[in-house]
Amino acid sequence: MKKIIFLLFIFLSGHTYADNVFNCSNPTSNLEQLICSDPTLANLNGINNEAYAKSISLDLQTSSDISKDLYFNLRKCNDEKQCLASAYSEAINSYRAVIVANTKPVVEKVEAPQVSNEPAADNVPKESSNFLAQLTGTPALIALGAIIALVALIYFIKTKSSGSVGSSVGSNTSGSRGIISADDAKKYFDYPSKVKLMWYSILAVVIPGYMAVGMGITQAWLGVFVLIAAAVIIYMTSVKGVCSDQDIEAAYENFAITTEDKAITALNVSKSDLIRATDWFWYVSSGIQGHEKRYRDGEDGINRANTRSFLLVMYGEHQIMSYEVDFNIEADARSKSNNSEWFYKDVVGVEVGPDDKGDEMFILRTSGGAKSLPMQKSGSSDMADSEKAQGVMNSIRAMLREKKQ
Repeated sequence: MKKIIFLLFIFLSGHTYADNVFNCSNPTSNLEQLICSDPTLANLNGINNEAYAKSISLDLQTSSDISKDLYFNLRKCNDEKQCLASAYSEAINSYRAVIVANTKPVVEKVEAPQVSNEPAADNVPKESSNFLAQLTGTPALIALGAIIALVALIYFIKTKSSGSVGSSVGSNTSGSRGIISADDAKKYFDYPSKVKLMWYSILAVVIPGYMAVGMGITQAWLGVFVLIAAAVIIYMTSVKGVCSDQDIEAAYENFAITTEDKAITALNVSKSDLIRATDWFWYVSSGIQGHEKRYRDGEDGINRANTRSFLLVMYGEHQIMSYEVDFNIEADARSKSNNSEWFYKDVVGVEVGPDDKGDEMFILRTSGGAKSLPMQKSGSSDMADSEKAQGVMNSIRAMLREKKQ
């Protein structure tokens, strides 16, 4: 009886059973607004509309009956969302049964989802409130950690640019900068390999980190801290306090200056026997046995070796004398010296230029033969200081002119 009265009310009010098919883009009644305000119910309404449209095209009578039942069931729910979801699910399954009966497709049943009766603020799904959960494991965080580590590393690398190197053994123009420890020198020549190690460490962390993020491993952000720790360790152990190019040059100069007394003793003369300040220059060394010869490209573009050969030239009243020794600045080791002397009358000339093989040489020619010292060897990375060698050559020529007049 109640159902008949309700149908009569609907008929008199101008509604039809198909009124339950509506689009959420323009809800009108309170019930429609309630359904469209809930994402789950709005989705079920869309599925229902699609099933209804296909079903009624196949079986008008049965589909109309299902629509009538849905119409009544929705209004009997009294805004109970779970009841509304069940009514929609029942109608959708009924429509699909009609479709199956007429087209025989394979269709899965839709179970009524659980829907909260709490009013929805809007149709936009809420994002997770755990900010750290969203942030961890992202490539952006790993990249940020790498940038922080690199900035910190660059900040602490100090480039020293003061000091100059003279060519005459008479005064130490570098002051205390000429005194560095063998450990400091070792750090200087270790520096390039340590920087490479730093980059390898970064790649070893960043690449697996990105792979981990791609696989959904949120713990990948820990790689950032490993990266920073690796950079700090590299900095503390090898980069901090690295000598500058000028420090190394000053240390070599200091070696030449302090070697003068040893040279005088080895040549069996005294300072009072010398009539001119001692000159020196360094040339390319073949190395000291038992000590590896290493190289480094300096910030000033000059390739430096950890071992150099030094020639000290001293001028007596009647003769010119030379003292040769190799020095490894990393090991603070020197080779045995080679000492020579010639009377001025026996010195034919001196020059700096290529020899028969095309190698740049410092050549002192005497009546007893020529003494050749390599300024640059083919296939060798290091080069001698040609400016100093030219200065020594000019000094010898000046003495020869004076003594042969």
